[in-house]
Amino acid sequence: MMQPIIKDHIAYYVPQGFIDGNNAPLILDPIGLEQTAARGVERIAVSLERVVAFNNRGIAYFAQMFQSAQEKYGLKSALYGYSPKLYEQINRFFGDETPVDLFESGRVMALFLGRSERSTRVLLFAQNALQAGLMTVRIKELGYEKCEVAKQRGEFLTRSESGQYDVVVDRSRLAQSGLSPERTTRGNTVIYTVSTNLDEFVENFDGRYHQGSLSVGFSRFVFEASQLRVVTPKGIDFLTTLSVDAAEYGASIVLAGVKKSQIPQNLLDSLNDAGVETVPDFAELMKGKEEAAGGAALRKFKPPAKELVSKVGIFADATVHTLEALSGIKAVRGAVAVAPFAADGRTPLVAAACGFYGDYTGLVVLAFPHGTLRKACRFLMGEDIPGDALPQAAADLSAIIMNRIVKVLHEQKAKIDTTQPRTFGDLASLEQMLHQRRGVMAHIAFEDETFYFFLSR
Repeated sequence: MMQPIIKDHIAYYVPQGFIDGNNAPLILDPIGLEQTAARGVERIAVSLERVVAFNNRGIAYFAQMFQSAQEKYGLKSALYGYSPKLYEQINRFFGDETPVDLFESGRVMALFLGRSERSTRVLLFAQNALQAGLMTVRIKELGYEKCEVAKQRGEFLTRSESGQYDVVVDRSRLAQSGLSPERTTRGNTVIYTVSTNLDEFVENFDGRYHQGSLSVGFSRFVFEASQLRVVTPKGIDFLTTLSVDAAEYGASIVLAGVKKSQIPQNLLDSLNDAGVETVPDFAELMKGKEEAAGGAALRKFKPPAKELVSKVGIFADATVHTLEALSGIKAVRGAVAVAPFAADGRTPLVAAACGFYGDYTGLVVLAFPHGTLRKACRFLMGEDIPGDALPQAAADLSAIIMNRIVKVLHEQKAKIDTTQPRTFGDLASLEQMLHQRRGVMAHIAFEDETFYFFLSR
């Protein structure tokens, strides 16, 4: 069994050659992991600098051990020092959900562990806004004075060759909770991509995600089924049940990309009776103008449970610390009370609502005044963010905040998953969705503007 090198509370493993499912247990094994944890380490770091190749069985085994290290011993994990080819392979394996930090070099890892000089000049690039935001927040919180984010890869390559930066970050990712590629959002619509097998899709459908999306005000759910070959009674029953449940929230269910001639008449009658809309052309459907957000306003909600209220500090702290780190403005927290959502209607706001489910269930509403939102997103989107881009900025920023909340709760042995953010371009549409819903309400000042935090069930 490989023995780690332990330094500064990190256990370093340095394998070499080819790693597969047969020799991966010789590098990390349950007994060795227990012994390493007993030596007071805080993180496991596996170097891939001497690794030539890595098959998926080897990656899968490491992922299993990293998860065990977190759940049993509270240890964080990292892979570092990989080649560009290995990085692409690891990304393909994990997809959007990366359960381990990925650092392209030991120098980049030292940066994110807070072990570089605070005057270090950093240039950062990430393919998506969520990762750029997570890494920027981490760097800012660690106190590094000079961090710049490149918006485009071409810009990054040009600037990285200028010699102005001590550390450039390119092929790195922080651990995150991913979102399924089979569901996306557009405005007030959630789009589910149905595979060729409807029954298999039904078996794997995440009902809690769907329920959370209903609760935050998504009011149309489109099942894009152009690749569907056979429409089955089981699938029709599933859609009709969803439609009846959605009616409680004022939401609708749409089956798109399937011609009526593909559906037996008795099953089509069942869809019509339940209010499921059938549209043969998905692209044409999405060209149409969306209805105003509604939905959750029709359903009565209970105030947050005591168990959820006890965690409000985690939700609020992650929110405030993220905004402080990105905006460079120190927040001033106001009073906290259990009450309906209330905001000053004289100040233009853009809001995002995120549902969550798991050990705790509820929703978080973050309402940003325009100035504060622009300041917090300037690293991600530039200094001048036009008004029509503010909803997307709010969505990106809320996803960063929710990811941080998920991580903190996970470290405390509590697991939640989140929906994608539902955005509201003004206060009126947000209030329509909440409709006197009660929750933990907090007003937080960022200089001369007030940010609103709301946590409900």
